[in-house]
Amino acid sequence: MRSAGYYEALGLTPYWFAHVIHNVVDEPRSYMRGLHDILGEDGRGTNLCDPFPKWSNLHMFISAIFESIIHEPTEEGMGTFRMFLKLIGAPKDWFEDIENEGPGEIVFSELYDEGRNRLVEEIFHILFRDVVLLERFNTIVASYISDFGSDLESNDDRFTVKGNLRRVAVPRFVQDAIYFRDGGECRSCKKAIDRILSPAARERYDHIIPLAQGGANDITNMQLLCESCNSTKGSKLTRVSSLFPRIYQL
Repeated sequence: MRSAGYYEALGLTPYWFAHVIHNVVDEPRSYMRGLHDILGEDGRGTNLCDPFPKWSNLHMFISAIFESIIHEPTEEGMGTFRMFLKLIGAPKDWFEDIENEGPGEIVFSELYDEGRNRLVEEIFHILFRDVVLLERFNTIVASYISDFGSDLESNDDRFTVKGNLRRVAVPRFVQDAIYFRDGGECRSCKKAIDRILSPAARERYDHIIPLAQGGANDITNMQLLCESCNSTKGSKLTRVSSLFPRIYQL
């Protein structure tokens, strides 16, 4: 059975977690303190500025939200954690430990890391197709990147003298993922961008939140545009299209 390029569903209701992420991104003011802990602290915050990591900004965000849920001293939080431990095949004594100590040292184990990362990847693949959500998420991220960029005393070579992230080459894995997600068509005008059928076609990988507006060099901040739409947009902040193709017509 072919397995390369696939991930195995863990089975911990990933759509419930995806809904939680939606709520946080839709109402960021309600979670401002938590968002600052996730996106503003030096350890995580500076990682927002790294150029096109495979463990994207959204991966990091999902992981942090998951951690916050299982550390909640509520029955819902503990119930979620117990279900998670059961799915990853945790030893029986772990269940006794969390009743007395909460997550404790368990979160530093390799088994926990592997299970959490599997769940994060599953949730990521659900959310990655929702480009409207990604736009809102990257708007939040941009405010933190702008704060980092305004502190030019750090001499961070990831930034320009204007305090924006430098433009870097878009890696092939990002191009392939964006082209596939957007169905080989311009997200703005819906023109097909197919070099086989149209040799003159040129795909452009555009920052949804422009670098000039604090945007990140991150796979979640990219969309496929045709050459014309990309030239028209330039460095302006333009809303992404909320139109998605139907699988079939009713």
